[in-house]
Amino acid sequence: MHARVTCPTSTHNALVNHSSRPRSPSGNSKAATTYTAITSYCLGSKLKLVLAADIGIANSTKVFEFPEIEIGILYYSGGITRLTWMLGTGRTRAPILCGKRLDMQQYEQWGILIAITVPGEHLKQATAIACELDAHSPLALNINNVSAGRKP
Repeated sequence: MHARVTCPTSTHNALVNHSSRPRSPSGNSKAATTYTAITSYCLGSKLKLVLAADIGIANSTKVFEFPEIEIGILYYSGGITRLTWMLGTGRTRAPILCGKRLDMQQYEQWGILIAITVPGEHLKQATAIACELDAHSPLALNINNVSAGRKP
């Protein structure tokens, strides 16, 4: 289920998928800042989608984990590469090799999430961020986003 996150005065917007899939209005990840507002467990492939988004928001009761190692599945879809690129080799090992469940504050500290909200407030927070970003040039947002480390 998708919800449109937009500033009421906005000429730009982004889509948020309740299952954590980042989208942009045109379907092109370069066309807009991508958001994830996590409303359910975020395990394995869902977590990989959060890693691909520009802005991640979750409520404080959610669980993030790569459980593949516990059930004998190999990582093959780029999650390790993306996580290593974002966090470095050392920080990647705990969640990947041990299947370690990390708390939300750890993901926020590492920059995977930019906000942790009380349950039910994640879409309001995403809308507030969309309004804040809407005050800026879309071209400047995209160029600065790539410059700040988003892989083009």
